[in-house]
Amino acid sequence: SMVSLGTWLKQLKVDQEMQATSLPELMRHFPAWGAMNRDRAAAFCSALEHFGVGMEPDVRWGGPSPSESAPVVLFNIPSEERGKKPTAVYSAAALTMHLAAAVAAADGITVEEEQYLEQRLEQVLHLQTHERLRLRAQMKWLLLSTPSLTSMKKRVADLDASQREAIGAFVVDVAQSQGGLAPAEMKALTKIYRLLDIPEERLYSTAHAAATEPVTVQTEGAPAIKFGIPKPLVP
Repeated sequence: SMVSLGTWLKQLKVDQEMQATSLPELMRHFPAWGAMNRDRAAAFCSALEHFGVGMEPDVRWGGPSPSESAPVVLFNIPSEERGKKPTAVYSAAALTMHLAAAVAAADGITVEEEQYLEQRLEQVLHLQTHERLRLRAQMKWLLLSTPSLTSMKKRVADLDASQREAIGAFVVDVAQSQGGLAPAEMKALTKIYRLLDIPEERLYSTAHAAATEPVTVQTEGAPAIKFGIPKPLVP
């Protein structure tokens, strides 16, 4: 019931700190709901928002339906930020973080890599407060669940060549954040560059370049998102 859900959320202290949990743990408050589908997932996220809590993944924000075998991340949404909808800028940033997380997790995510992604997230420009809160929660979910790249095909198809190049450069920077590229990271980058439809030789040239210019991810009719990319770290 909504009452038991509200009590449990207070006990979990989501209002104080982002929390990871499971879909079965959430759904035990609604035993009559049955199997989760997209419509129910959207309704459930709306119900959570009634308590000032957001969830990732959220189908209303372009995410997949939550899976019983994968974690979900709950986070606090201030009252003035509830009921908002994603902008084109957020969608571009979320796609970029999804691909970057896939690279970071390729050889096992480290605390340093997680901190690096967090720093990069803070440097994303033009995001509204509620979008920044959600993007942080999405990043945590991505690092915990490492979803496949297959689900990104449709979203990547909407990007133009310059956007793909910018995202490709950004994910290479994330992979280089610890100095050099591990074989597993290179394998993940190769898959991402194929997904982005960027020639593989561009991956090698980008990976060896000391990029110093900001990477810009531009959405049609929306402000640019700029990621400052430093020179690769030397181990």
